[in-house]
Amino acid sequence: MRVKEGNKREDIIKAAIKVFAKYGFYNAKISKIAETANVAAGSVYLYFKNKEDILYQIFTEIWEELNLKLKDIADSKTLSPIEKVNCIIDSTFDVFESNPALGIVFVNEQNHVNDTWNDFIKYYDSFLDLGETVIKEGIKKDCGDEINLNLFSDVFKKVEADIVRTSILKTKKRIDGRDNKTVRKIVAEVGTLPRTHGSSLFTRGETQALVVTTLGSSQDSQIIDGLDGDYKEQFMLHYNFPPFSVGEVGRTGSPGRREIGHGKLAWRAINPLLPSTEEFPYTMRVVSDITESNGSSSMATVCGTSLALMDAGVPLKKPVAGIAMGLIKEDKDFVVLSDILGDEDHLGDMDFKVAGTDEGITSLQMDIKITSITSKIMKVALDQALDGRKHILKEMKKAISKPRTTLAENAPKIKILKIKVDKIKEIIGPSGKVIKDICESSSSKIDIDDNGVLKIASPNDESLAIALERINDIIVEPEKGVIYNGKVVKTVDFGAFVNFLGSKDGLVHISELQEERTNKTTDVCKEGDEVKVMVIGFDDRGKVKLSMKRVDQETGESLQ
Repeated sequence: MRVKEGNKREDIIKAAIKVFAKYGFYNAKISKIAETANVAAGSVYLYFKNKEDILYQIFTEIWEELNLKLKDIADSKTLSPIEKVNCIIDSTFDVFESNPALGIVFVNEQNHVNDTWNDFIKYYDSFLDLGETVIKEGIKKDCGDEINLNLFSDVFKKVEADIVRTSILKTKKRIDGRDNKTVRKIVAEVGTLPRTHGSSLFTRGETQALVVTTLGSSQDSQIIDGLDGDYKEQFMLHYNFPPFSVGEVGRTGSPGRREIGHGKLAWRAINPLLPSTEEFPYTMRVVSDITESNGSSSMATVCGTSLALMDAGVPLKKPVAGIAMGLIKEDKDFVVLSDILGDEDHLGDMDFKVAGTDEGITSLQMDIKITSITSKIMKVALDQALDGRKHILKEMKKAISKPRTTLAENAPKIKILKIKVDKIKEIIGPSGKVIKDICESSSSKIDIDDNGVLKIASPNDESLAIALERINDIIVEPEKGVIYNGKVVKTVDFGAFVNFLGSKDGLVHISELQEERTNKTTDVCKEGDEVKVMVIGFDDRGKVKLSMKRVDQETGESLQ
């Protein structure tokens, strides 16, 4: 936009461009604009309502000037299609080349569009539509009715890439107005879904991940058929990238290359910080659904997974965050970008994903579109990534600073016991009858390995208590001199058989029923009677010897 000399209104616009470029729209003052234009502040209000009106007029005149040029180019009968395309590009850059401050205002202040800017939107749309029409007509003229849309797309991509890359290298300003180190606004939430074991919603700019954690028993683990044989994986991460997250329509099917690759990248980032099986005997399944994507949804998954795991009560050693770094390089000049947008990924030279804690890196992945990068670029990228991770972790801390100390109410309750190897057979029982009965009666899952490590997974504390009681009845050994509650299950001439410690039986000899001489067992006790007995020894076959007379049957105290 070339402003005319000697016109007070144009002088004010010219001054406003300088002030907006130097201080930014929000920090710009009418008084400063008037001072730069060498007019009184009141004179500004003779021509404009406020500074919003000034900015509106600046943009309006930009598009009016461009619109006239584009119409002349489109209507030209002498220019070829390619020449028309070149003229469109040259005319666009010519407007800003003649006034660099105007270019800065254009880049920085585009987002300040409100309801009064409808005309600006119209100019913008007409600019794009006209450019598209010129190119399509040219392609159609050269190719006939069969338009090569790929050629049309390639031309516009080249134009877009040139604009974005040149702006970043020269002005150090990105297409959304950020500098090269600033991370977009972050909003972290936990406990988003009430019935899950752990959940989070992580939003960074226009990228958002909804992450859910589900805890399960060892039976829910994934069996991996590896080169060294089968093994169980207790941490699984599923990454879903539906088409609607990028504004597309498509069918959601089985995981593709993107889902598997990005999911594994996030898995590698989180896995080193997980607790051992001994510390946390749960199987952890995490599902990350990308609801919106404009730059590095895999790193958003890393952040969301860390939050969801801590929300579920998983004792992570440290929270983990991830950030995607970009690169714009022309000859020896380069700019490293933190937290890249989708366009900066597509049009840039590098997509460098870095995940880790505030102390170190746990996972890396780099995609480059140039032959190589220098050690200097790598150092700058890693340093910026560290600063970015620290910032993201600080924002995540606002939602949850450390893992919860308790699990969700609806999370399974797991108890680990170490039993004697010779007791495994008793717990399992013939054809698995005993362990099946315990599982059914307590609604629990029980897993036993060959070393005697027994894991009980129950839906609630009550079920866990029932399962523990049943198992303890089997594994607990009676101790000599200890008093137990029992039940008479059979009476014989020589005494009574008493069931105690669950399934264990012992014999109370007729001489141990009472202090007085006993003529008949049923004179003292009958089948079904609740009695208190003391273990007084074991016979050579391991059978338990019990006594009733050495215990006060009312108080349960020893009479010895």
